[in-house]
Amino acid sequence: MTSPGGRHRVAVLALDGVYAFEMGIPPRIFGAAQDAGGHPLYDVVVCTVDGGPVRTDAGFEVAVEHGPEALAAADTVVIPPTERLCGGTDEGVLPGPLAAALARVRPGTRWVSLCTASYVLAAAGLLEGRPATTHWKEADHFRRTFPRVALDEDVLFVDDGDILTAPEPEPEPEPEPEPAPVPVSDPVPDPDPVSDPEPPEPLTSSSSDGFGSLDGVHVVVVPSALIVRTPAVNVTLPLFFGV
Repeated sequence: MTSPGGRHRVAVLALDGVYAFEMGIPPRIFGAAQDAGGHPLYDVVVCTVDGGPVRTDAGFEVAVEHGPEALAAADTVVIPPTERLCGGTDEGVLPGPLAAALARVRPGTRWVSLCTASYVLAAAGLLEGRPATTHWKEADHFRRTFPRVALDEDVLFVDDGDILTAPEPEPEPEPEPEPAPVPVSDPVPDPDPVSDPEPPEPLTSSSSDGFGSLDGVHVVVVPSALIVRTPAVNVTLPLFFGV
């Protein structure tokens, strides 16, 4: 179901204890996507299971304008992580209000989980027998809780068609210090200096297919990176690395 303007509807489901940073990413990214004429490609709303405010991890509450009815109208549902493993789903069972809210999502709707929000999708039975990923620290617990999910915590994201799961990657080890440079008494000038390359042309969007399809370029945004994929290029640009 698209909006009256033909735009793809994205509903961000904020649960109690939601991480404020991750909750803000989908509205920021999808809300900024435009076609070549400058028209928005997505309608993005933030909702809760009952329409009431939710507590964040940052010590403040978020008052939303939408309740579970937004899930029924959504083409894509994005679930950010929370302080506790997403609404108590750490035992593999959805709390009643959350289960009732998710039951309103239409068949064929796309799902996106960020970090440990994959627990919600797994507890809802959406990841049964399918590949997925989650936060690397919770991988062992996730496997014990959901043994029928094909978990891979060593990837940046898993795109399985109508379900995309994205983890928080393991932090990179500290790099080895580089040795001090050896001084050169008489440096030889470069006989053929190379000028800086011209910056690439900015991408312009002409389609709302996929998770941001820009004239054959596939863009995925997760809390950790901006992933740009074309038939010949697969580029990951780190944005944020948490522990």
